Amino acid sequence: MAALQLFCLPHAGASATTYLRWRRLLPADIALVPLEPPGRGARLDEPLLRDFEALASAMTDMACRVAWSFPGFADPELLRMTLDVLDADYRVCESFQRADVPPLPMSLHVFAGHDDPILPADLHAWAIESQVGHTLDWFAGGHFFLHDDPAAVVRRLVTHLEAPQASTMPAFA
Repeated sequence: MAALQLFCLPHAGASATTYLRWRRLLPADIALVPLEPPGRGARLDEPLLRDFEALASAMTDMACRVAWSFPGFADPELLRMTLDVLDADYRVCESFQRADVPPLPMSLHVFAGHDDPILPADLHAWAIESQVGHTLDWFAGGHFFLHDDPAAVVRRLVTHLEAPQASTMPAFA
């Protein structure tokens, strides 16, 4: 069993397959665990969730189960399914209400693309979610920089995960 499990949630409109190429880029002591939300990828037959709390609960349950058991748009139907997934994801974001919970007892590492329209101040806002601190790492590309140079992203991720503090905490991407 790998020393560290890296749980990865897909971005809006995507599925867990987004991270499958990372398996060959990660060192052997880091196991990739891509989490698949309902209504996409391998869980396409399940209803999409449009509420943050419901999605968070489903993903937490899935992460716990996995952790304990771990050893073309020309098609109108495909377009409809993709738009349904995006709609559900945006509704999840709209339903989010920040809970009054203490910051996490671990550092957070925020990754962003230089050409993404998200403001640096909004990215640094993640700092309030950590008791220990945060970093902000920049990559070439825009909002989907993860796809532009996955090897560079994984190298930086591994650097953070192999830091002494990270070795005792679960990791999420």
